[in-house]
Amino acid sequence: MGFCFFLNRRPALTPGANATIAMKPRSNLILAATIAATLGSAHASVFIDTFDTYAVGPLPGTYTTETGWEVVNDPSFGAGSLVARGSGSQNNLMTSFAVTSLAIGEGIAVQFDYRYLGAPTAVPQANFVRFGLYTSAGTAAYDDDRGFHAGITHYDNATPGTGGFYDLRYEANSVDLFAGMLLDNQPGVITAPPPDSDGLTLGFDPSKTTNDGTTVHTARLEIRNLGIGTGLRVYLDDLSTAKLATFTATNVLTFDRFLLETPFGTGVGTEFHVDNVTVETLSAVPEPGEYAVMFGAGMIGFAVWRRRSQSR
Repeated sequence: MGFCFFLNRRPALTPGANATIAMKPRSNLILAATIAATLGSAHASVFIDTFDTYAVGPLPGTYTTETGWEVVNDPSFGAGSLVARGSGSQNNLMTSFAVTSLAIGEGIAVQFDYRYLGAPTAVPQANFVRFGLYTSAGTAAYDDDRGFHAGITHYDNATPGTGGFYDLRYEANSVDLFAGMLLDNQPGVITAPPPDSDGLTLGFDPSKTTNDGTTVHTARLEIRNLGIGTGLRVYLDDLSTAKLATFTATNVLTFDRFLLETPFGTGVGTEFHVDNVTVETLSAVPEPGEYAVMFGAGMIGFAVWRRRSQSR
Protein backbone atom coordinates (compact mmCIF):
# COMPACT_ATOMS: atom_id res chain seq x y z
CA MET A 1 0.00 0.00 0.00
CA GLY A 2 1.33 3.40 -0.87
CA PHE A 3 0.87 6.51 1.30
CA CYS A 4 1.42 10.17 0.48
CA PHE A 5 3.16 12.26 3.15
CA PHE A 6 3.91 15.97 3.06
CA LEU A 7 6.81 16.62 5.44
CA ASN A 8 8.25 19.90 6.64
CA ARG A 9 11.92 20.41 6.06
CA ARG A 10 13.48 22.76 8.58
CA PRO A 11 16.57 24.88 7.96
CA ALA A 12 18.61 26.13 10.93
CA LEU A 13 16.54 28.57 13.02
CA THR A 14 17.56 31.36 15.33
CA PRO A 15 15.91 31.53 18.78
CA GLY A 16 12.37 32.84 18.49
CA ALA A 17 12.18 32.30 14.73
CA ASN A 18 9.04 30.84 13.17
CA ALA A 19 9.54 27.04 12.93
CA THR A 20 6.78 26.41 10.36
CA ILE A 21 8.71 26.84 7.13
CA ALA A 22 7.18 24.62 4.43
CA MET A 23 8.81 23.07 1.43
CA LYS A 24 7.76 24.06 -2.05
CA PRO A 25 4.70 22.16 -3.33
CA ARG A 26 6.81 20.46 -6.05
CA SER A 27 9.27 19.18 -3.44
CA ASN A 28 6.36 17.86 -1.37
CA LEU A 29 4.99 15.92 -4.32
CA ILE A 30 8.39 14.43 -5.21
CA LEU A 31 8.92 13.30 -1.60
CA ALA A 32 5.40 11.88 -1.43
CA ALA A 33 5.91 9.91 -4.64
CA THR A 34 9.24 8.56 -3.40
CA ILE A 35 7.80 7.36 -0.09
CA ALA A 36 4.75 5.87 -1.79
CA ALA A 37 6.93 3.93 -4.21
CA THR A 38 9.10 2.63 -1.36
CA LEU A 39 6.18 1.46 0.79
CA GLY A 40 4.33 0.07 -2.21
CA SER A 41 7.19 -2.32 -2.97
CA ALA A 42 7.36 -3.89 0.50
CA HIS A 43 7.14 -7.41 -0.95
CA ALA A 44 8.94 -8.76 -4.01
CA SER A 45 8.69 -12.37 -5.15
CA VAL A 46 11.88 -14.41 -5.43
CA PHE A 47 10.34 -17.84 -6.03
CA ILE A 48 6.76 -19.08 -6.56
CA ASP A 49 5.53 -22.60 -7.30
CA THR A 50 1.90 -23.75 -7.37
CA PHE A 51 2.88 -27.10 -8.96
CA ASP A 52 0.03 -26.62 -11.48
CA THR A 53 2.39 -26.49 -14.46
CA TYR A 54 3.69 -30.02 -13.86
CA ALA A 55 2.33 -33.40 -14.88
CA VAL A 56 1.12 -35.81 -12.24
CA GLY A 57 4.09 -37.92 -11.20
CA PRO A 58 7.67 -37.21 -10.06
CA LEU A 59 8.64 -33.68 -9.10
CA PRO A 60 10.70 -31.86 -11.75
CA GLY A 61 14.46 -31.59 -11.61
CA THR A 62 14.34 -28.14 -10.03
CA TYR A 63 13.77 -29.96 -6.72
CA THR A 64 16.06 -32.25 -4.79
CA THR A 65 14.08 -34.72 -2.72
CA GLU A 66 14.31 -37.86 -0.71
CA THR A 67 12.01 -40.74 -1.67
CA GLY A 68 8.25 -40.39 -1.61
CA TRP A 69 7.76 -36.95 -3.17
CA GLU A 70 5.58 -36.55 -6.28
CA VAL A 71 2.92 -34.33 -7.87
CA VAL A 72 -0.72 -35.29 -7.22
CA ASN A 73 -4.15 -33.68 -7.43
CA ASP A 74 -5.75 -32.45 -4.20
CA PRO A 75 -9.10 -30.59 -4.53
CA SER A 76 -8.75 -29.36 -0.93
CA PHE A 77 -6.44 -26.64 -2.27
CA GLY A 78 -8.92 -25.64 -4.98
CA ALA A 79 -10.54 -27.33 -7.96
CA GLY A 80 -7.98 -29.04 -10.16
CA SER A 81 -5.13 -27.98 -7.91
CA LEU A 82 -1.92 -29.95 -8.23
CA VAL A 83 0.26 -30.24 -5.13
CA ALA A 84 3.49 -31.84 -3.98
CA ARG A 85 2.93 -34.97 -1.90
CA GLY A 86 5.40 -36.42 0.57
CA SER A 87 4.60 -39.99 1.60
CA GLY A 88 7.66 -40.86 3.67
CA SER A 89 8.60 -40.19 7.28
CA GLN A 90 10.89 -37.14 7.68
CA ASN A 91 11.65 -37.04 3.97
CA ASN A 92 12.86 -33.74 2.63
CA LEU A 93 12.22 -31.43 -0.28
CA MET A 94 14.72 -28.77 -1.29
CA THR A 95 14.80 -26.15 -4.02
CA SER A 96 17.21 -23.33 -4.84
CA PHE A 97 16.32 -19.77 -5.79
CA ALA A 98 18.21 -16.63 -6.79
CA VAL A 99 20.84 -15.61 -4.25
CA THR A 100 19.19 -13.00 -2.02
CA SER A 101 21.17 -10.79 0.37
CA LEU A 102 19.60 -8.66 3.08
CA ALA A 103 20.66 -5.11 3.85
CA ILE A 104 19.89 -3.67 7.28
CA GLY A 105 16.13 -3.59 7.78
CA GLU A 106 15.38 -5.91 4.87
CA GLY A 107 13.87 -9.35 5.25
CA ILE A 108 12.99 -12.57 3.49
CA ALA A 109 10.00 -14.87 4.02
CA VAL A 110 8.87 -18.31 2.92
CA GLN A 111 5.20 -19.28 2.93
CA PHE A 112 3.29 -22.38 1.85
CA ASP A 113 -0.01 -24.20 2.30
CA TYR A 114 -0.13 -27.73 3.69
CA ARG A 115 -2.39 -30.47 5.01
CA TYR A 116 -2.32 -34.13 6.01
CA LEU A 117 -4.29 -36.66 4.03
CA GLY A 118 -5.13 -38.59 7.20
CA ALA A 119 -5.61 -37.47 10.78
CA PRO A 120 -2.32 -37.04 12.68
CA THR A 121 -1.37 -39.88 14.95
CA ALA A 122 -1.39 -39.34 18.72
CA VAL A 123 2.38 -39.53 19.11
CA PRO A 124 4.52 -36.69 20.52
CA GLN A 125 5.87 -34.57 17.65
CA ALA A 126 4.44 -37.03 15.12
CA ASN A 127 3.35 -34.15 12.91
CA PHE A 128 6.13 -31.67 13.55
CA VAL A 129 6.43 -29.70 10.29
CA ARG A 130 9.97 -28.38 9.81
CA PHE A 131 10.94 -25.83 7.18
CA GLY A 132 13.62 -23.20 6.70
CA LEU A 133 15.68 -20.85 4.57
CA TYR A 134 19.41 -21.36 4.15
CA THR A 135 22.55 -20.27 2.35
CA SER A 136 24.39 -22.89 0.33
CA ALA A 137 27.76 -21.28 1.18
CA GLY A 138 28.52 -21.37 -2.54
CA THR A 139 28.85 -25.15 -2.73
CA ALA A 140 26.74 -27.95 -4.16
CA ALA A 141 26.93 -29.94 -0.91
CA TYR A 142 24.14 -29.72 1.65
CA ASP A 143 26.08 -30.36 4.83
CA ASP A 144 27.52 -26.83 4.99
CA ASP A 145 24.23 -24.94 4.58
CA ARG A 146 23.52 -22.37 7.29
CA GLY A 147 20.26 -20.64 8.09
CA PHE A 148 17.10 -20.63 10.16
CA HIS A 149 14.27 -23.10 10.52
CA ALA A 150 10.79 -23.05 12.03
CA GLY A 151 8.84 -25.96 13.44
CA ILE A 152 5.08 -26.40 13.91
CA THR A 153 3.41 -29.33 15.62
CA HIS A 154 -0.26 -29.97 16.38
CA TYR A 155 0.52 -31.83 19.60
CA ASP A 156 1.86 -30.99 23.02
CA ASN A 157 5.09 -32.91 23.48
CA ALA A 158 4.08 -34.12 26.95
CA THR A 159 0.38 -34.76 26.38
CA PRO A 160 -0.50 -35.68 22.78
CA GLY A 161 -3.77 -34.22 21.65
CA THR A 162 -3.87 -31.25 24.03
CA GLY A 163 -1.99 -28.61 22.07
CA GLY A 164 1.13 -27.95 20.07
CA PHE A 165 4.49 -26.23 19.77
CA TYR A 166 6.18 -23.64 17.59
CA ASP A 167 9.94 -23.27 17.50
CA LEU A 168 12.57 -21.14 15.79
CA ARG A 169 16.21 -22.18 15.43
CA TYR A 170 19.53 -21.25 13.90
CA GLU A 171 21.35 -24.11 12.20
CA ALA A 172 25.06 -24.15 11.46
CA ASN A 173 24.65 -27.07 9.05
CA SER A 174 21.20 -27.97 7.80
CA VAL A 175 21.84 -31.29 6.14
CA ASP A 176 23.52 -34.55 7.08
CA LEU A 177 24.39 -36.44 3.91
CA PHE A 178 24.54 -39.71 5.82
CA ALA A 179 21.00 -39.42 7.16
CA GLY A 180 19.23 -37.49 4.45
CA MET A 181 18.36 -33.81 4.35
CA LEU A 182 17.42 -33.46 8.00
CA LEU A 183 16.76 -29.90 9.08
CA ASP A 184 17.81 -30.33 12.69
CA ASN A 185 21.21 -31.94 12.96
CA GLN A 186 23.65 -29.46 14.42
CA PRO A 187 26.55 -31.57 15.77
CA GLY A 188 26.20 -32.77 19.34
CA VAL A 189 22.58 -31.69 19.64
CA ILE A 190 19.85 -33.97 20.95
CA THR A 191 16.77 -33.02 18.97
CA ALA A 192 13.92 -34.63 20.92
CA PRO A 193 12.12 -33.55 22.94
CA PRO A 194 12.39 -29.83 22.16
CA PRO A 195 13.97 -27.44 22.76
CA ASP A 196 17.46 -28.61 21.82
CA SER A 197 20.63 -26.83 22.85
CA ASP A 198 20.63 -24.50 19.83
CA GLY A 199 16.93 -23.72 20.13
CA LEU A 200 16.32 -19.98 20.02
CA THR A 201 12.87 -20.13 21.52
CA LEU A 202 9.83 -22.36 21.86
CA GLY A 203 6.14 -21.53 22.21
CA PHE A 204 3.15 -23.58 23.29
CA ASP A 205 -0.34 -23.21 21.81
CA PRO A 206 -3.14 -24.95 23.77
CA SER A 207 -5.72 -24.10 21.12
CA LYS A 208 -4.50 -26.67 18.63
CA THR A 209 -6.61 -29.79 18.27
CA THR A 210 -5.82 -33.39 17.39
CA ASN A 211 -7.70 -33.44 14.10
CA ASP A 212 -7.00 -30.03 12.54
CA GLY A 213 -4.13 -31.39 10.46
CA THR A 214 -6.46 -32.62 7.73
CA THR A 215 -7.57 -29.09 6.91
CA VAL A 216 -5.44 -26.73 4.79
CA HIS A 217 -3.05 -24.59 6.82
CA THR A 218 -0.73 -21.75 5.83
CA ALA A 219 2.73 -21.61 7.41
CA ARG A 220 5.12 -18.68 7.13
CA LEU A 221 8.64 -17.89 8.35
CA GLU A 222 9.99 -14.33 8.26
CA ILE A 223 13.66 -13.41 8.72
CA ARG A 224 14.86 -9.81 8.99
CA ASN A 225 18.33 -8.27 9.23
CA LEU A 226 18.15 -5.89 12.22
CA GLY A 227 21.73 -4.70 11.89
CA ILE A 228 22.72 -6.08 15.30
CA GLY A 229 21.28 -9.54 14.71
CA THR A 230 18.35 -11.35 13.17
CA GLY A 231 14.64 -11.09 13.94
CA LEU A 232 12.56 -14.24 13.36
CA ARG A 233 8.80 -14.79 13.26
CA VAL A 234 6.65 -17.84 12.55
CA TYR A 235 2.96 -17.70 11.56
CA LEU A 236 0.22 -20.29 11.17
CA ASP A 237 -2.98 -19.42 9.25
CA ASP A 238 -3.33 -15.92 10.75
CA LEU A 239 -0.59 -14.09 8.87
CA SER A 240 -1.19 -10.83 10.72
CA THR A 241 -0.21 -12.17 14.15
CA ALA A 242 3.01 -14.06 14.80
CA LYS A 243 2.67 -17.26 16.79
CA LEU A 244 6.28 -16.97 17.89
CA ALA A 245 8.92 -14.27 17.55
CA THR A 246 12.52 -14.13 18.71
CA PHE A 247 15.89 -12.46 18.16
CA THR A 248 19.40 -13.85 17.79
CA ALA A 249 22.76 -12.11 17.49
CA THR A 250 23.64 -14.63 14.78
CA ASN A 251 23.41 -13.06 11.35
CA VAL A 252 22.93 -15.05 8.15
CA LEU A 253 22.38 -12.39 5.51
CA THR A 254 22.37 -14.37 2.27
CA PHE A 255 19.81 -17.03 1.30
CA ASP A 256 19.35 -19.29 -1.73
CA ARG A 257 17.70 -22.53 -0.53
CA PHE A 258 14.34 -23.58 0.88
CA LEU A 259 14.00 -26.94 2.63
CA LEU A 260 10.93 -28.66 4.04
CA GLU A 261 10.73 -31.91 6.00
CA THR A 262 7.67 -34.16 6.14
CA PRO A 263 6.51 -34.99 9.68
CA PHE A 264 7.73 -38.04 11.53
CA GLY A 265 5.47 -41.02 10.91
CA THR A 266 4.23 -39.82 7.52
CA GLY A 267 3.32 -42.75 5.28
CA VAL A 268 0.62 -44.22 3.07
CA GLY A 269 -2.74 -42.94 4.28
CA THR A 270 -1.21 -39.98 6.14
CA GLU A 271 0.51 -38.25 3.23
CA PHE A 272 1.66 -34.67 3.63
CA HIS A 273 0.56 -32.25 0.87
CA VAL A 274 2.22 -28.91 0.06
CA ASP A 275 1.10 -26.14 -2.30
CA ASN A 276 1.70 -22.47 -3.16
CA VAL A 277 5.34 -22.25 -2.07
CA THR A 278 6.45 -18.61 -2.11
CA VAL A 279 9.74 -16.96 -1.20
CA GLU A 280 9.67 -13.16 -1.11
CA THR A 281 11.81 -10.28 0.05
CA LEU A 282 10.59 -7.73 2.59
CA SER A 283 11.71 -4.15 2.06
CA ALA A 284 12.99 -1.98 4.87
CA VAL A 285 9.94 0.09 5.80
CA PRO A 286 9.06 2.09 8.94
CA GLU A 287 7.67 0.27 11.96
CA PRO A 288 3.92 0.82 12.66
CA GLY A 289 4.67 3.42 15.33
CA GLU A 290 6.71 5.42 12.85
CA TYR A 291 3.77 5.64 10.44
CA ALA A 292 1.83 7.72 12.98
CA VAL A 293 4.73 10.13 13.43
CA MET A 294 5.24 10.47 9.68
CA PHE A 295 1.54 10.90 9.06
CA GLY A 296 1.25 13.59 11.74
CA ALA A 297 4.24 15.48 10.37
CA GLY A 298 2.82 15.14 6.88
CA MET A 299 -0.53 16.63 7.87
CA ILE A 300 1.20 19.60 9.52
CA GLY A 301 3.25 20.20 6.40
CA PHE A 302 0.20 19.96 4.17
CA ALA A 303 -1.76 22.40 6.36
CA VAL A 304 1.05 24.96 6.30
CA TRP A 305 1.42 24.66 2.52
CA ARG A 306 -2.34 25.04 2.03
CA ARG A 307 -2.53 28.16 4.23
CA ARG A 308 0.34 29.75 2.37
CA SER A 309 -1.22 28.92 -0.99
CA GLN A 310 -4.56 30.43 0.01
CA SER A 311 -2.95 33.63 1.33
CA ARG A 312 -1.22 34.37 -1.98
